[in-house]
Amino acid sequence: MAEQLRYEQTLQRLNMPNVDFAAEKEIARGYNQISSKLDQMSSFFMKQAEGQAKIEGAEYGAENAPTAQQIEDAKSSGKELELPGDKFSVYGTAARSAALTAVYDDITLATKRSILQDLTDYEKQNLDPAMLQDKFNTLIDGYAATFDNTSPALARKFRAEMGIYAYGKVSTESSAFIKRERDERIATYAAGAELFLNSNSEESGLRTLIFGNVNETKTNVDTGEVIETKPSYEVITGMIEEEKKKLLTGAIAVGMSESQVLKLANAYDARVLQIQSNIVLEEMYKQGSDQRGVFYARVKQAVEKGPKSEVAQGLPPSVRAAIFSTKADNRNTIVNNLRTGWNNIMDDQEKEIGFNNTVREESVRKFSTNFNQQLVIYNDAPNAG
Repeated sequence: MAEQLRYEQTLQRLNMPNVDFAAEKEIARGYNQISSKLDQMSSFFMKQAEGQAKIEGAEYGAENAPTAQQIEDAKSSGKELELPGDKFSVYGTAARSAALTAVYDDITLATKRSILQDLTDYEKQNLDPAMLQDKFNTLIDGYAATFDNTSPALARKFRAEMGIYAYGKVSTESSAFIKRERDERIATYAAGAELFLNSNSEESGLRTLIFGNVNETKTNVDTGEVIETKPSYEVITGMIEEEKKKLLTGAIAVGMSESQVLKLANAYDARVLQIQSNIVLEEMYKQGSDQRGVFYARVKQAVEKGPKSEVAQGLPPSVRAAIFSTKADNRNTIVNNLRTGWNNIMDDQEKEIGFNNTVREESVRKFSTNFNQQLVIYNDAPNAG
């Protein structure tokens, strides 16, 4: 037992020498650095090679992308386009991507060109471009189908972009078409309204319609007597309002704006008043020069006393109808126009008289001058004595 203890103590007092591997560690560190550098160089050259492959592949793909004719043929047949390159190599992937980009750009251009061409043709023919929407959808689907399987994401993008483009163009052109069509309707209606208002034809126009044969009458079956059931001015008043209503209803129907309808209404009222005033003026012109003042006074008095007055009943039927088919305020306008017309006639007569006097005086002056010249010549003659 004692021997075992002494042995353990001897072992405990045994000192083992320290072993230093510094040189080996330095050599290993140097190998690691060399390996790292080699890896970096390898990576660098690999990237260089990959970059070069991408460039060359992109150039190849762009140069060998399907032509415009091949795209059209694929669209017509419903087949997928055949693209250069592949999906597993750097070179092939770059070639395929470049070809897809070129195809996308070409198809986009072709689609837009076709859309714009169809819209232009429809505009020239004055057709509604909204009818082209289905055609454009079919066109877009046909082009997208050429690379649906090759690049589903790009095909979806194409459909979305071209769908928005076509819709925007159709909407814009449709709005322009609707506006153009409305403007044409308005212009046509306005031209017809102007002709109706201003025509002095005996067969058509507002004047003929209103101041033609307007008396409402009935015939006594037993006696054959024709009886006027309404005074002419009442009949005409109703016709004026009815024609105005029809005219403005038509203006609204063709799409005239509120301001345009108001302008037409004012033009109608002004033309009616002009017709009424002209009828009275024309009757005054028919009067002899000595009766025009009397006629003016009768019209003025009739306006003051009303349509049932004796002086109003004594006026010509057309004059009475013209005066009292208008509003009370406008009757004074007719009287003022009549006075102006009468004054103009008197002015013209005075001017005519003045002109005739001037001509006569000039003739007398010329005669006197000529006589005096002849007298001087006579007195200066050698045998005057």
